Amino acid sequence: MKNVVLGIIGCLIVVYTAMLGLSVYNMTVRENQMEKSLSLALSGAMNRYYEPNMYIVDKKPVSSYDVEKAVIEDINERLTAGGTASATVYVCDMEKGIISAGIEEEFKLPTGVTKKISCKKTIVADQPMEDN
Repeated sequence: MKNVVLGIIGCLIVVYTAMLGLSVYNMTVRENQMEKSLSLALSGAMNRYYEPNMYIVDKKPVSSYDVEKAVIEDINERLTAGGTASATVYVCDMEKGIISAGIEEEFKLPTGVTKKISCKKTIVADQPMEDN
């Protein structure tokens, strides 16, 4: 009887350790996916919409709303993990070449705990100095 009780306790410890390991792995994978998708979405938007001195020449300027919408759509397409993620663009100034965005995601861990993680990034365009 003593060995049966010890066996059951040992099995519970193994299951608990496995669930804890899966939870840590799940959080790490989600954080990495959020950071990578946010970085790729911001750099893609900057490459696609920003041109140095774009407001000086006779071109139609890109509206910040279009860039914000494109960034949010790109982020939502890249996130594949099951959870409720919301993307927010904090700053979008294409004249100065700055885009700042963040993602907030809420999900359940294998242990049943609800976890909320967030990631924020800012990208600034490099501009050559003007010759006078």
